Amino acid sequence: MGAWVDRRRLAEVWAARPAGERGASFGTGTLIAGRLVLTAWHVLTDERGRPYERVLVRLVGGRLCAAQVVWADAAVDAALVELPDAEEADGPLVPEGVAPVRFGRLVGQGVRVACQATGFPDSLTPTGSDREIDQVDGHINPTAGSRTEQYLITVGHRPDHSRAAPGARRAGWHGISGAAVTCGPLVTGVVTEDTPGFDSRRLTATPLHVLARRPEFRSVIENAAGRGLVLEPAEMQDVFTPWYPALAPASPASLLRPEYEIVSFRPRAELGTLLDWCRSGHLLSGLLMTGPGGQGKTRLAREVASRLGAEEWAVGHLTQAEQLSAEHLRVLASAARPLLLIIDYAETRTAFATALVNHLANHPSGYPVRVLLIGRTDGDWWQQVRRDAAPGAALAARPLELPLLEAADAALLTDAREQARRQLAAALARIPGYGVTGGTQGLAARVPAGSGSGEVPAHGAGHALTLHMSALADLLTGDGTAQDTPEDVILGHEHSYWSRTAHHHGLGSEQQRLTALTIALLAGADSRPQAVDTLALVPGLRDTSEDTRLRLATWIHDLYPPDSPRAYWGSVHPDRLAEHHLARELTRYPELLDTVLPHITHEQALHALTVLTRALALPLSTDALGDRLRSLIAGHPPTLALPAITIAPQAQTPGPLLDALQPICSAAELSDELRDQLYAAIPDQTQRLADHALTLVGRQVDQYAQSVAATGWWRTLRRRRDTSRIEKLAGALDNLSIRLAELGRWEEAQTVSTRAVELREKLAAARPEEFLPDLAVSLNNLSADLAGVGRWEEALAASTRAVEIREELAAARPEVFLPDFAVSLNNLSADLAGVGRWEEALAASTRAVEIREELAAARPEVFLPYLAVSLNNHSNRLAQLGRQKEALEAIMRAVLIRERLARANPDAFLPDLAVSLSNCAIRMDESGHRPEALSSVNTAIGLLETLASGRPAVFNELLTQCKAQHAALVGPPPIPEQPESADATWCGGQPAER
Repeated sequence: MGAWVDRRRLAEVWAARPAGERGASFGTGTLIAGRLVLTAWHVLTDERGRPYERVLVRLVGGRLCAAQVVWADAAVDAALVELPDAEEADGPLVPEGVAPVRFGRLVGQGVRVACQATGFPDSLTPTGSDREIDQVDGHINPTAGSRTEQYLITVGHRPDHSRAAPGARRAGWHGISGAAVTCGPLVTGVVTEDTPGFDSRRLTATPLHVLARRPEFRSVIENAAGRGLVLEPAEMQDVFTPWYPALAPASPASLLRPEYEIVSFRPRAELGTLLDWCRSGHLLSGLLMTGPGGQGKTRLAREVASRLGAEEWAVGHLTQAEQLSAEHLRVLASAARPLLLIIDYAETRTAFATALVNHLANHPSGYPVRVLLIGRTDGDWWQQVRRDAAPGAALAARPLELPLLEAADAALLTDAREQARRQLAAALARIPGYGVTGGTQGLAARVPAGSGSGEVPAHGAGHALTLHMSALADLLTGDGTAQDTPEDVILGHEHSYWSRTAHHHGLGSEQQRLTALTIALLAGADSRPQAVDTLALVPGLRDTSEDTRLRLATWIHDLYPPDSPRAYWGSVHPDRLAEHHLARELTRYPELLDTVLPHITHEQALHALTVLTRALALPLSTDALGDRLRSLIAGHPPTLALPAITIAPQAQTPGPLLDALQPICSAAELSDELRDQLYAAIPDQTQRLADHALTLVGRQVDQYAQSVAATGWWRTLRRRRDTSRIEKLAGALDNLSIRLAELGRWEEAQTVSTRAVELREKLAAARPEEFLPDLAVSLNNLSADLAGVGRWEEALAASTRAVEIREELAAARPEVFLPDFAVSLNNLSADLAGVGRWEEALAASTRAVEIREELAAARPEVFLPYLAVSLNNHSNRLAQLGRQKEALEAIMRAVLIRERLARANPDAFLPDLAVSLSNCAIRMDESGHRPEALSSVNTAIGLLETLASGRPAVFNELLTQCKAQHAALVGPPPIPEQPESADATWCGGQPAER
């Protein structure tokens, strides 16, 4: 947290009686917003608290002028005075370029928070001379003074009362009253007195958050600053992005950034949902909010944060850093008040999010913490974050999906657009080159209400960003009759902004500038040298001098400062404009992809593929761009395959990535190292990458088998030498059997899992203490695969052995092995039912449900899916014994859980939901609820038809069963024979929990 002082903000403040009368006072003030100066109330009053009639202010380097008190409060010893405007003062008094300050408060439990106060103490100023400035450094211990809501500042130096400066007016700190207390760049308080009893070693200050509770203070500040008053957490400022950008909007496109809050927030139902979630009882909770770009996710998150900030929560938007330091994590975990953390682009920051929630779960502060993640999509990546989360990190399974903004109400949509037009016009008039005679409403008046396109464009209709872009495009065209899309209109004006700024950097070639900017938006860079090297990849820039490339890189950096400290270039905002520009330029000049994409770093490739798959989702003619991307990935596996497989689970348009990866995964020349990296990047549960995973793990098995055969592995085992090759082969066989079963290839899966068990048997016989847990894994897989081919007696033998091993392991170490024991119990229950041992099957399923109820209560984000599996099977066991009411209750619980899971991750959980819906229909009909049963099976059929269209070998059998079930339900009762209920996760109607 660096020191901060801006001399231009410092003000000398005098207060006095009318001319000719005695009585005066002096103190310090700070220019904080517009023409407002913050000072102490007692500086403006006499010893009896009576206000002086005259207030005079002089900024450093300025002239003395009369000022007006616009707010004062004796109870908190603070006041705001306003300087006259330029017309009243015969010229401007406020220096050009001085933006409103950022405000903050202390929120943590740590000590010695660095701060400073800068002012004009009498002890430094001889009588008759200009007042000298003192910059006082010190620290605040947040708990000290908290009962009376004061900051007690221990100063780093103090005036010597016995030895004041020669000719000084007074000794001590007299004159520094009213100085702003700053922590880094945040104004956190105002100095009110030299604390009695501490020999000038301590100053007392009124915290800014105490002032912010006064509605009149807040109103005056917000009117002057033109934005809301937000208190940023002082100790966390290095972890959070500044709440408002440091620079004013410089181009029309920048007006659309949510950080500027140009257009007022319009209430939506999700605001209440988010506030209720934040105020819920959990200590730590995480929630993913999803929606397409431009849906208003970030703006909604900021509104939630602003409202909670007014309730004295600590709130902030986490930086785009790749990771947080140990000190940053410590600060976040030491908040002394409720804390809301916002993570944007969460789908690209999974490791960051996981590390954060795990640290917060393992280091609770004792106060509620909410982690709001923002992403365009959920899916495999979100489930992986949830699986990797530590106990106590309650990450909601179901994301909050933002619907279209007011799309159902044309009147509200029109009203929202007119509001956007008015407010954007006012802001546009403040950008150089866009002011209009007639005041800030002049631009809006040029476009009559209701003119323009009349309706928001079809793509994104009802999206907040589309609505705002349409309104801004109308303003920029002047009459609302533009034929181009709003994106093209706004980018056209952005192009003019690029040209104006380029002259300051000595850049003359327009084509070079456009090419450089396109490459910057595509690939990004983490440093200036990397930025220059990236530009050198392009033929049109490769032949220019390094100085030219350096000036181009610097120009882009100045145009779009980075959001992350680890990036050199930022981007055009909002994102849709950057994606539109890329789609347009790369379609026009596809050779740019050829020369850049294969030669950039892994991190740059991740960035490039992310923005490209988003750009492919735009309503532009992007088929050629998709084909080019597919060809490039397939042609350059060493640099592009791993980024592609990493991005594919969360990609908005994954088709080109998936198509390119399939031949790479099966290519004979694929290296072992890249093969293993690709497989490790695939989530455990996925449909998008199921075929790719099978291909890769099959190749692992082939390699490991050859390696083991060549080493005489049994002799190696007997001599207790390195067994890593055998272990790798057994593990790969287990993975292969699982991937085969997921694709419905049961005979092959059973053959493979049998080989895995044979290897594990020999390993466990030689070293049981080391390899018994692995043997239980392979036995569990074998039991599922044997059941999948109808060999129930053998399946039962395998699952019984797995249960015996895991029961003993769970007794010794329940925190490690109890979840595995429940898996084996679940499969044992199905296998017992498969041989007609109904009572024993029910006993096993009951134990599995009991264990998983306990596990899910502690960690629902991890164990709810497994509880649903056990409830599904338990319902079948109850029904087989004629306990229909209990069976219906169990399956309805499973359906409710799986509906939530499928909404959060349809790729992983829609098959499970279809199974439970089918079973629920059977139970409902058995209980006399035929209409409800018909509705349930219809839903299952709809899901299965979609699933079977992509994977007929996996889902056609269950789809056929459900259609037969539907036919029976629409016929006359009673149904002579019900279809068999499906157990566990869908694998041909058989148990297959791994």
